[in-house]
Amino acid sequence: MFYLEIIRPNYYSIKSLYRFDRETRSNYQIELRARDFGQPSLRRSMTFDLNITDINDQKPTFPSNYTFECLENNPIPTVIGQVLATDDDQGVNSQIRYAIVPPSPYFFVSSVDGIISTNISFDYEKKRQYYFQIRARDSGQPTLESYTFVQVNILNQNEYAPEFEKKIYYFSIAENTTNKSMIVVGKVKAIDRDFGDTISYSISSDQHLFTIDENGTISTEAVFDREIEHQYNLTIIAVDNSTAGSIGSTLVQIEILYAKEMIVVGIMTFFSCLFRDINDNYPIFLWPDSNEIRHVLSNDHSQRIDPLHPTSQFITDIVVQDDDVGNNSFIQLRIPKSDLFYIGSNQSLWLRNVSIAPGTYEIEIEARNFDLITKKIYAIVIYDQNPFRLNLFSNMRQRFSQYSLLTIIVLSFLATGSTIFILIYYVYARLHYPRNVQKHFYGSRLIVNDEDKSKENSPQTKASNHDYAVIVKQRKVRFSTLK
Repeated sequence: MFYLEIIRPNYYSIKSLYRFDRETRSNYQIELRARDFGQPSLRRSMTFDLNITDINDQKPTFPSNYTFECLENNPIPTVIGQVLATDDDQGVNSQIRYAIVPPSPYFFVSSVDGIISTNISFDYEKKRQYYFQIRARDSGQPTLESYTFVQVNILNQNEYAPEFEKKIYYFSIAENTTNKSMIVVGKVKAIDRDFGDTISYSISSDQHLFTIDENGTISTEAVFDREIEHQYNLTIIAVDNSTAGSIGSTLVQIEILYAKEMIVVGIMTFFSCLFRDINDNYPIFLWPDSNEIRHVLSNDHSQRIDPLHPTSQFITDIVVQDDDVGNNSFIQLRIPKSDLFYIGSNQSLWLRNVSIAPGTYEIEIEARNFDLITKKIYAIVIYDQNPFRLNLFSNMRQRFSQYSLLTIIVLSFLATGSTIFILIYYVYARLHYPRNVQKHFYGSRLIVNDEDKSKENSPQTKASNHDYAVIVKQRKVRFSTLK
């Protein structure tokens, strides 16, 4: 592997046949032997160590991509895991710094040890997975770097208990009904806002008379006698499939009717179903009537405040209409793909954080009425704080708001009256202007009505047959001859 090359007599250089790789072998022990050609020949040897110094030729490497899990409604910050890269170089060349590229508003990574923590509290019902990229860069010259991908799965938490659509249900059945078949009394329904939860129903009382299935349908095989019992009260329990087993309940009142009463109820039910509204109209966006919404950033949050988001800022109200009636006209607004804007109370549009950069942002607002959905895209134009052209009108509005309405009305009447007076005076002056003076220009003569008869004797005037005096204008004409 090594050999000697003679430089001049008794001087040699040690050379290698191969390139060194410190990461493969960092140290060599070399023995040199020397002998002369005398008689007898004398010999001597020496041993020395050859240490290979490091250069930055190895990139940091991650073992693989990473997947972490985080429970929703987590406190801020929450450590969700750690990434670790290795560098086979030595010393400064092996010192690694970590960073999220591009920076994420949801996560933070420690540059020294690669520990990942959260910047926000997550909601499983809004978003269930997040992806980002982490860079590992060494401190050598030149620097070398590598990347790994991180996936974070948000775990669902049983936040909501099942809720029934009504606090109390009213049903009725006829007495003396034969028990040859199962009779459906009515149906209840509970909703669980947790994603993926299923609901099971049960009756906490009078289980020997009534049954309920997995769909919430209450049935009975019993024969009822109104004279014995005219009403039954049931408590319906709804339990979700979570480990906590959240519970919701509602009250059901079942009234036993005579046969004639049941016929009347059946007729009324028929006509109510005949004229019942059908959910056949899609929601319609009424306001904003333009596809562009302009908003000026401001640090003043006193006009309208969202207690749940103190740093947010109100933009505008969203007015949506559904021509159906009752529950069929209920509309729910949401912004499916935006972390910068959200729908607040009373169907209002809010900016989540005023630190947003000015510019144009496109959002899609979804108006949902059960299975009917209308979507509309808006361009939100964000201006910087207090632009001059907009602040001018704002100052004028604040200036006028200092005065009462009565003062403004009085000043308006005075301004209008003054204008009318000036116009009347001008017209009056024009109509009564003296007409006995007329001026006409004819070439170089000026004809003036002669009212002063004493001017007739003036040597500069010549009398005529009319009551006019012609003033002859003296002109001096200078001629020049071109030679």
